[in-house]
Amino acid sequence: MSSTNNYIEADSVLKQYTDQGLLLVKNNYITSIILDYIKKSHQNDPYRTLVEAIVAVIGLYYIIRNSKKYGNSKAAKVIDNLSPKEFDTLLQDWEPKPLVDPLPTDCDAKFQEKQVELFQWKLKKQPIVTQFNGDKINIITNDDPTTEKKDLFNLSHYNFLKLFNNNKYKDRLNDLTKKIIKNCGVGSCGPAGFYGNEDLHYTLEYDMAEFLGTEKCVLYGQDFATIPSVLATFNKRGDIIVADKLCNVAIQNALQLSRATVYYYDHNDMEDLERYLEMVAEDEKADGVLHRRYIVTEAIFQHNGQICNLDKIVELKNKYKFRLFIDETLSIGALGKTGRGITEFFGFKDRSQVDITVGSLGNSFSVGGGFVAGDAIMSFFQRIGSNAYCFSASLPPYCCGVASDIIKILDSDNSSIIQLNKNTQLLNDLLTKKLKTVKSHFIVTSNEKSPMIVLKMSDKFRAKLFNSSVLTIYEDMHQQQTKQNKAVIVQEPFLLEEKFIQEEIVDKLIDEKIMIGLQPYSLQHESLPLLPGFVVSVDANMSTEDIQYITDKLCLVIGEASKKKSI
Repeated sequence: MSSTNNYIEADSVLKQYTDQGLLLVKNNYITSIILDYIKKSHQNDPYRTLVEAIVAVIGLYYIIRNSKKYGNSKAAKVIDNLSPKEFDTLLQDWEPKPLVDPLPTDCDAKFQEKQVELFQWKLKKQPIVTQFNGDKINIITNDDPTTEKKDLFNLSHYNFLKLFNNNKYKDRLNDLTKKIIKNCGVGSCGPAGFYGNEDLHYTLEYDMAEFLGTEKCVLYGQDFATIPSVLATFNKRGDIIVADKLCNVAIQNALQLSRATVYYYDHNDMEDLERYLEMVAEDEKADGVLHRRYIVTEAIFQHNGQICNLDKIVELKNKYKFRLFIDETLSIGALGKTGRGITEFFGFKDRSQVDITVGSLGNSFSVGGGFVAGDAIMSFFQRIGSNAYCFSASLPPYCCGVASDIIKILDSDNSSIIQLNKNTQLLNDLLTKKLKTVKSHFIVTSNEKSPMIVLKMSDKFRAKLFNSSVLTIYEDMHQQQTKQNKAVIVQEPFLLEEKFIQEEIVDKLIDEKIMIGLQPYSLQHESLPLLPGFVVSVDANMSTEDIQYITDKLCLVIGEASKKKSI
């Protein structure tokens, strides 16, 4: 028995020494590899050994320092040692930041009461869409959620073609959408460069480039993020941008992110634009340094529905050697004989005069996402340098498939575009004439060819009613900037009252089975002051009878509101 135990003990000791020997041999083997690497690298490049040694020491120091810092945090010890009473005291003293900006201290009580009254009224009257019935909608409101208002004309959208409601194409587009979702799912699940793009994405990029007549096109998952990402990609500190002062908020964000020097010219004023271009050219001659220079504008301006003067802008661009950046969010699928946008509208043979074209697929193309069209080098650079392209999820595959099919429809059949242009002209003509007959104090500010019709209060009536104008906002902004060096909060009482009048008009039109929308904007996010207005959108599916009914009811309600405020 004892001999057996001795045998087992000897065997375990032998095994232990064997394991230690193998470990020693293994360690010696690894050590020899490391020493051999150091010897060879030192022989070939002694400075490399020194750099690697310094990096290793810094890395070791960083690891040890951080482990001590987070493992023995004084703040953590203090928090752990706090009593429940001390916890309660700290919580009572804590003041969270406000979710919204506070009112200016110089606002009177009456203005604050009026603002609260407007917000409460808007909350009660907020329409909620419950059902789409082809071109019409059903809604309820918060103050009466049990009563559904049916079959309203929806004029608060930017889907000017409404091909999904077109009897000729709706089944085709719906079937295609279902098929792609069944095969590919509803999302791409990744950025374009990280397995997010499928063949449908590249097909749409090719189709859109062919449709617009450019070398290449790049897709983005979100249309609002497209412009800030693109302008920031191609501009840096020291570059120069001359932009229209009524550009939309996406362009304004882009100008801030670009860090370029920005000059704003008067809205659609070509003489003022040339003045800035000439000034920039002379400054560069004096400095002897060349910078990237851009003219930035919109095709159809979101704030007032005007159309940019492209032929004159192109002339000035070539004269002073600037690049041209145009946002065609509202014009693609709406302007031109075949919906190719502002260049076709002005009769240009191709898009070579526009260096960067940006647009949205969320309007006339009925899906979502954005695109950037231009030459091949510009497009390639975006794929490696544009944040929204590199780090945001790409467009859902079904959106790409539907957009490609809509491009094919527009290429083969432009009847929807022709009908849209006819409806736009008819509604503009009828509305302009009818507003004069009812002595309306609201005027059409948009171009007669724009399917987005914008109505605003006339300057004369605003001055009479409120004794104020847009200059009042400029003065208020200047005073606040002088008093305090921080974000300017503009809360003009007359703007609040003007928005209230427009909200009442929108609410009364709902009773007439018409839904229009107020222009969405926030003065805190605008670079320059804006005045409120409302939007009446035209679409290709409207009949002549629909347009006549809409015009009559619009002018009736607006005329009554104008008469009421004139008394």
